[in-house]
Amino acid sequence: ADPSMSLFQHFYTIPWYIMVKFAMWDELLREPQPAPNLPLATAIWHYTQGMAHSAKGNFAAAEQALNVVQKMESDTTIAKMVLFDINKAAEIVRIAHLVLAGDIAHRQGDLPQAIDFLQQAVAVEDGLNYNEPPDWFFSVRHPLGDVLLKAGRYREAESVFRKDLEEYKNNGWALMGLYQSLRKQGGRDQEAASVQARFKKAWQWAEVKLESSAL
Repeated sequence: ADPSMSLFQHFYTIPWYIMVKFAMWDELLREPQPAPNLPLATAIWHYTQGMAHSAKGNFAAAEQALNVVQKMESDTTIAKMVLFDINKAAEIVRIAHLVLAGDIAHRQGDLPQAIDFLQQAVAVEDGLNYNEPPDWFFSVRHPLGDVLLKAGRYREAESVFRKDLEEYKNNGWALMGLYQSLRKQGGRDQEAASVQARFKKAWQWAEVKLESSAL
């Protein structure tokens, strides 16, 4: 099969999404750049490199990666790609651009800007057609809720996590976020304890310790 086909490129990127989710920044930075005839994989690679640089506080390199992802959003080859005949590859690159922009703003301390970018990303993500697993691998509501908590917007964070749990039942990331958002509101300790029990059950076999909805 032709390796430049969109579906193969999509599969090529899956390990990188997982590495971002589990904050495997050093491993990501060792990942070689894909060949130029793989534009979708290249765009997602730049997104993941940007996320790693942002996490490490190397914002110049993160911004550089963001510029590449933004440019690739309008790449003519990517524009023609449709994943599984249901979702445009350009929408996946758009989410990558907004999530990375949000992450850079968040780590630089501009929480309102980060929230704005991540809300835009959630809107694009919500517009994707259903696929199993989702074509954007991990819910953008997890980092959005995390930034809302840091901004002290606890009720908004609560509703973000509740919405996520409607879509992805009993996922540990959203349960931890919901637990934190209830606990921080005060006077909702009973609800928080019940959510914490659900989290412990969902996360009982996990090797990763979770204290918020995003690592």
